[in-house]
Amino acid sequence: MCKLKILAAIAIFSIASSALADLSLEELNPNALHNSSDPLDVDNNQIVSPIDALIIINHLQPRTAAQVQVSMLSSEVSYFLDTSNDQLVSPIDALLVINRLNLVPEPSSIVSCALGAMLLAGYAWRRRRLRA
Repeated sequence: MCKLKILAAIAIFSIASSALADLSLEELNPNALHNSSDPLDVDNNQIVSPIDALIIINHLQPRTAAQVQVSMLSSEVSYFLDTSNDQLVSPIDALLVINRLNLVPEPSSIVSCALGAMLLAGYAWRRRRLRA
């Protein structure tokens, strides 16, 4: 009976220790300032926009003691300011958002590109027709 209890305790301990080993460091100590679903979405509105970079830049600006107290008391809006997940809010966090914004072309540039391609095709067609 005693051996059975010891075996049961060993089995429970081994299952518990393997479950703890499966937990990652991030799950044990999550970064409250990092958005794990979309790291560059600072205000968690499902869109990466220029306001996300501006929120980080405004947070990095030096403040007076009175401004810090007012901002802490005025609202409990929480932003995910740590886009790089390095446990720090630094200029690199704003730079990551800005770099993402530079990757996505504006709709007007896509329209301009298409219009230019159509004009070039029309010019080539007209030239070809005049040569024939």
